[in-house]
Amino acid sequence: MENHPRICEILVDTKAFRDLVKPVILTSGELGIYYVNTEKLVQDDNEWEKFGNDAKLMIQHAVRMMDAHPTYREVIEIMAEKVKYLLRGKNDLLVSGGQRRDWIFSGPVAHLLTLPHLALYNAGDKIGKHEVIIGKNIVMADARIANHYIVHVSDLITSGSSAYNEMTDKPSWIPMIQKKDGIIEHMVNVVTRQQGGEKNLAKAKVKSHSFVAIDEDFLRRYSIQPEVSVAYVRNPRQWSTDYITAEGIGAFVEFFDPKGKKLDRAQKFLLTYDKVLKSTGNYEKLEMAVKGLYSTNFNDLFGRK
Repeated sequence: MENHPRICEILVDTKAFRDLVKPVILTSGELGIYYVNTEKLVQDDNEWEKFGNDAKLMIQHAVRMMDAHPTYREVIEIMAEKVKYLLRGKNDLLVSGGQRRDWIFSGPVAHLLTLPHLALYNAGDKIGKHEVIIGKNIVMADARIANHYIVHVSDLITSGSSAYNEMTDKPSWIPMIQKKDGIIEHMVNVVTRQQGGEKNLAKAKVKSHSFVAIDEDFLRRYSIQPEVSVAYVRNPRQWSTDYITAEGIGAFVEFFDPKGKKLDRAQKFLLTYDKVLKSTGNYEKLEMAVKGLYSTNFNDLFGRK
């Protein structure tokens, strides 16, 4: 795919893409050496978070921010044109977005196209449910979407598991739509990390369209450490293994803070890199560092018996 030059520029200007001095643990448990925080395109200092899981209020806020920040509006307008093209010639149209970062892109896209917005939920008391939001104020819970043509709009695609997961006990956007007889053939994303999401969506016969791929071309042009970033993107697992072997675990101790919000990442990191950590002697060093700093061990931290 060819990166959209203007969205690339806006990602960098708003620090939605930024290099890191040291690696971090990503939500998947893998390591990352750059952040892709597409929500920074909104330029609201994360004010969107205060609307919690209220799709209507979050979309209203996003539309206000689109009017306040021209570069955010540019991104939405580019996405809206793509969605309009994908829905050409169809009737009974919806733009969908998943709880909850999707909504700050899917909502304004629906607004610009004057289409109803389908808000999908995967957490809380609305898990597995949806709302159809029409205009500014009309919210229809679990409204009929059968035979409607739907384009799903997302902030970021990595493995694509939130959009399509073959495990039936875990809600994901595409099966939720398909089970309600909605018709979905396309998903539009601001960014792809090119970590298998496109192939995953193809299993559900959904084509993924992204405006920016965090690939070698992008990193050579926009990273402040292009050689390191390109080596990482070519083989993230090998790069991470080499880093742990050479540098140890100092960068990761903070993720094990019992009062922090990143314990899920920390646990996945331990599972993902168990053999590497143990073979290099870093597993024991990490547990000792966590115990020294936070007065707890892994068994207590993760509820092990």
